[in-house]
Amino acid sequence: MEKRYPVDWKSTQVHPVLIALGKELNGRRLHPTLIRAFESRSDIIADHVSSIRHIRGEDLGRRKGFYQITIAGPRFSGTWNFFSGELEDLVNSIIPA
Repeated sequence: MEKRYPVDWKSTQVHPVLIALGKELNGRRLHPTLIRAFESRSDIIADHVSSIRHIRGEDLGRRKGFYQITIAGPRFSGTWNFFSGELEDLVNSIIPA
């Protein structure tokens, strides 16, 4: 059986953010209003700032927007982009409701 997300997310820097998002959602559907608590968090990864934001498709001149997870800090920095359904499915696969 082919995995939908072949990346081993447990070995990535974004994994703690996905766990925190799953706990925040607590079984609810992902919606831009639910990620306000993730505008700038320093309690997820020590010495790093993690944020999740929704970028509207209209702002990009396209139909679909996406969610962007950003981590900035002294050891690593990165940005990951996910469509809404992809991020929700990924979080639910890591943290079952």
